[in-house]
Amino acid sequence: MKLIYTVKASIPEARLNFAIQGGFDVQLSTDYTDHEQYVIYHIGKFLRALSNGWLKPVDEGETHFMAAIKGDVRATNYFESAWLKFKTDYPELATGSRE
Repeated sequence: MKLIYTVKASIPEARLNFAIQGGFDVQLSTDYTDHEQYVIYHIGKFLRALSNGWLKPVDEGETHFMAAIKGDVRATNYFESAWLKFKTDYPELATGSRE
């Protein structure tokens, strides 16, 4: 059993810390699809960290997410569309503190 405690995650600790914070407990409108609601409720704080530059994109999907939320490209998935809606509906949460 001791061995399991010595295994290190392949995800950098900073990214993991934001991921485990979860999402936001807010009332979302019916403009959000079920998938978009799931994103905001479960990984919203990770997306906030990414969108605010607290985390750097590490793959093509995250790079596209950053371009989409800046308006450089069209949003093509529910992560991007959810965050665009959320930052309009809840700008204070979208740009909030790192906690």
